[in-house]
Amino acid sequence: DNLNPYPAILMGGPIRDRGGHAADWLAGMLAQDYPVERFRVGVVVNDSHDDTEQICRWAESQYPGRVSILRRDHGCQVDNNNRRGDRDYAQFARVRNDFIGMLRPEEDKLFFVDSDVVLHPNCLRRLVEWRLPLVSAMIKNNHQASPWHCNGMLWMDAQIGPDKFIWWPPEFQEKAGLVEVDLTGAVFLIDREVLDAGVRYDFHEFGEDGPFCWAAQQKG
Repeated sequence: DNLNPYPAILMGGPIRDRGGHAADWLAGMLAQDYPVERFRVGVVVNDSHDDTEQICRWAESQYPGRVSILRRDHGCQVDNNNRRGDRDYAQFARVRNDFIGMLRPEEDKLFFVDSDVVLHPNCLRRLVEWRLPLVSAMIKNNHQASPWHCNGMLWMDAQIGPDKFIWWPPEFQEKAGLVEVDLTGAVFLIDREVLDAGVRYDFHEFGEDGPFCWAAQQKG
């Protein structure tokens, strides 16, 4: 196997008020075609008002040692004038950095998976095989968004979630490999060395992924 030894992965991310989707999100991560002893699912439950936390706690009880829950109550100060609606990018950055804090010393990579994405079983393996410090699956938030919403460098690794789906812009449709981009996120595999260099999420009016990607570029 060309991945042996397999990098140890922390996979997951923040979640809030997604009771209708949390079980599918968790199941998609736990079903990855990757050695179970080499990945762990971590969840930051922030200020949730539905049954999201109960669903995550149930998964933690069913998969001891494989699912870890961190509860936070940062709140959510939404900006109704934001171009994408009720978005609190400062809070998004905070809870993503909380997730980074869950990385254990023995884990080699961190794999962010937005809580409205259901992973294809091969997603993690395909991303790891590229052996890059930063690489992500390409998805698109919704069909009405403009093309710059295209996220990532690897196509067709995330399946349809409730409000995300596979999308290929015309210039990428014939490419079955990497596409270099300046900004990415959503389904995002990150080497520990990037995080050890101090790269973190921060507020930006276009979203918290921007400051992370730009800081990574500045640090080489």
